[in-house]
Amino acid sequence: MVKNLKKRGIISVILFVLLAFSTCAYAANEPDISMNERSLEISGYEDSAPSYANVSMVIYNPGYTSDNINSESGDYVLQIKEAVFWMGQVNADRNGEYRFAVDMAKAEPGEYTIVIYSQESDESTQIKYFYFTKEQQNRFIEDIVLNAKSWEDVKKQLALTDEECTTAKVFSLSDPLYFSADADGIAKLMYARTAELNPEDISGFAEILLECALADNLSNGNEFDIERYFALFSPDADFADTYKSRVNDTAKKSFTASFKGQDLKTMDDVANAFEVNTFLAFVNDIKNWADINYMIETHGDSDSINLSMDKYEKCKDKEDLAVELAKKAPYTSIEDFDDTLVKQAKKIADASKGGSSSGGGGGGGGKIGLGSAPTLPQISADEYVDIKEESTSAFTDIASAEWAKESIEYLADKNIVSGTTAGKFEPNREIKREEFIKMLVSAFSHVDQSANCTFTDVPANSWFYQYAATAQKLGVLSGYSDGRMGAGENITREDIAVLAYRMAVKNGIAVPLGNTPLFPDEDSIADYAKEAVYGMKASGVINGMGDGTFAPKALCTRAQAARIIYGLIKLEGDR
Repeated sequence: MVKNLKKRGIISVILFVLLAFSTCAYAANEPDISMNERSLEISGYEDSAPSYANVSMVIYNPGYTSDNINSESGDYVLQIKEAVFWMGQVNADRNGEYRFAVDMAKAEPGEYTIVIYSQESDESTQIKYFYFTKEQQNRFIEDIVLNAKSWEDVKKQLALTDEECTTAKVFSLSDPLYFSADADGIAKLMYARTAELNPEDISGFAEILLECALADNLSNGNEFDIERYFALFSPDADFADTYKSRVNDTAKKSFTASFKGQDLKTMDDVANAFEVNTFLAFVNDIKNWADINYMIETHGDSDSINLSMDKYEKCKDKEDLAVELAKKAPYTSIEDFDDTLVKQAKKIADASKGGSSSGGGGGGGGKIGLGSAPTLPQISADEYVDIKEESTSAFTDIASAEWAKESIEYLADKNIVSGTTAGKFEPNREIKREEFIKMLVSAFSHVDQSANCTFTDVPANSWFYQYAATAQKLGVLSGYSDGRMGAGENITREDIAVLAYRMAVKNGIAVPLGNTPLFPDEDSIADYAKEAVYGMKASGVINGMGDGTFAPKALCTRAQAARIIYGLIKLEGDR
């Protein structure tokens, strides 16, 4: 449609100038564009043009540019009518500012090319503008509601490809899930929900479309940050917290892949699948039995998990149950996990009736694979340590650590250490951080039941919570910079020295101030540990390895830990 120009001569003059300048370099001053009801208002200024300069503008129909007009052609006027939606001219004010108002009542939705130039300037400005109205948005939705007879019709109407497609521009769609969804999949989901669509509710349409895109992306196992969409499917608050606080960044990147193959249609489906997958991801990669209990007690009675909580509550040895459940991982479904829980609870109950105990609880544990970095490999049943300790000094396996025999038996007699299973101490096994903290607190401090632990990897229901809380309150245990205690991790010889030294100082044990290098590998000792290592060496509490080195980064064994605590006790005075 051509406005304001009725004579071919005038058209020819303006088009000649427009076509000449439309290929020039674009001006730096891009105009402001706004819609006022049906009027498209374009304003700006030409800083290179004189005051009151003539400013011309042409708006090309979608799919057209000046290249579609040939002034030498006999169809010149017809070409103009087809290619040009509007053209006109205004005078700028004394500051070079101009304003156009274009009636868009008969405009079709689409991307229009706008070219603006001043006859006194050597430059032109070209911009793209996608035009649509609320009425056109309403008609778009109405076509789906009233005219779509199949999902194929919806697919044709949506035609979602990328941010440049018509649907994306009409509804300002930019979320990547719209375009990564399978075209057939999202169309089928939208067709199933046409009854929910209201042509007058533009934002509601976009939200339902995004919900369908989310469900389809998950069903296909596409990887993305699901946390961005919590507001869309509203997972249970406890599950959301577990995911955010306990799943590490590496696991989060691939988390959505676990949804692949699930037939998700609604946001209730998505929320349920999220909760199930969060639970399974955690229990399948866990290495601390206490966190098995955490998952059961926090999420076991939720609608999506629905475990046999009556069997769990009746189990008299939940620690042993958790150890057995950890051994049986991985689980393929909640039903699989619950079936194992019921069987293991019955096994423990039967053993209890027979007067025997299968073990569990008290001093081991391991790293939580999800929620603390780095992610560790899956633990196998034969690697998992039964951690319920038997109080006895008659250990049958300490001959291999004869040098520590006196220390181990003394601490066992004082109930400071105990065995991992009946008659076993495992002297050569590397000790966990929580095991050593328990031994240290038991030897030198009464457990403070009022102490609170703030470490992120120490669940409130874990067996070592109060020991860690006491050590933290005393200032003996400070943890890592990321807020973890390091539960489940083995501990190095230099860190053992630091913890023991701090506890000795807290208890007023006279540890000599050592500041002289005493080991050939002194440079390998961390600066924060040198005072402790030197002092403990000078006091005779610790010694070097067989080759004279200290081996600060080597992992400490249970026998070595017992020897250090025994040495401190003797330094304080035989108790």
